[in-house]
Amino acid sequence: MAYAAKAMSMTMVDFFEDEQLRNAMKKEFDERRGDYVYKAIIPDGPPRLRRQEKIKCRVYATENRLNQCDIDH
Repeated sequence: MAYAAKAMSMTMVDFFEDEQLRNAMKKEFDERRGDYVYKAIIPDGPPRLRRQEKIKCRVYATENRLNQCDIDH
C-alpha cells in the first residue's frame, strides 16, 4: 500500500510540475469526449429553499429520540 500511495503521489507531482503534460492530457480528454454531455441518472431533487423561507428546528432529546422539525414558509 505504501508503494502504491508513493507512486500515485509522485505521479501527481509530475502532473502539477509539467504544464506541457497537463495540456496534452486535457487535449486528449477533450478529443475522446467529443460532444458528449453527461446526464446524471439521479434526478436533481427538490428545489432549494428561497431566502425568505426560514427553517426552524426544535430538537427535543427524550429517551434518546430526536423529533419535531418545522419549516416556516
